[in-house]
Amino acid sequence: MKLTHLFATAALALATCHAGAAVVTLNSQATYLHTNEATPTPPALALRLSDYGFSAGDRIRLEVLGDVDNGPGVDIYTFTLGLFSSSNTLLAPSQLNRVPGALASDAAPFFTVPTFFGGQATDIAEDFGFDTPAGTIVTVPNGALYLFLALYDRLYEDNSDPDGDYGVRLTRVTNEVPEPTTAALLLLGVALLGLRPWPRRPD
Repeated sequence: MKLTHLFATAALALATCHAGAAVVTLNSQATYLHTNEATPTPPALALRLSDYGFSAGDRIRLEVLGDVDNGPGVDIYTFTLGLFSSSNTLLAPSQLNRVPGALASDAAPFFTVPTFFGGQATDIAEDFGFDTPAGTIVTVPNGALYLFLALYDRLYEDNSDPDGDYGVRLTRVTNEVPEPTTAALLLLGVALLGLRPWPRRPD
């Protein structure tokens, strides 16, 4: 087998681990959590999973991109919440369980603290959290058609995204992607195999 073919095969194997990727932009003031604020919060983004090629049983890697200012402060906040649902229905901010179709996944549940004003409960059982740089990998649960995504905060009305870079990357996980050093060693090993002098067959 030629060395160039070996490299191409290895590169293709690594590339397929990133297949099915998408990037979505998030509003730093939007949420699906209960809020108690003077200004009503915008609705959290509800992604229709089928629009991105995802369905029940798929493994998805979620990674935070950019950051926000949770005001007044600095543009460094990144922790994000996710919630699968059977519908994109989102009830009024005054409700605790605003997503009536909420579905639990295999991600670890995340406990959200009470509102900044009034100390009212916000926590629901089905959502999960993730942050930069690691993100998280989660399985789409049966019955899930939508994924709600939102910044995690106690007070949303003073949030901002000065450089407009806050969002989430979603990638279908087909195989675990090796760490950079592991990938480099894998390619080096393939290269050495290609250069190895193979014994000649007897005439």
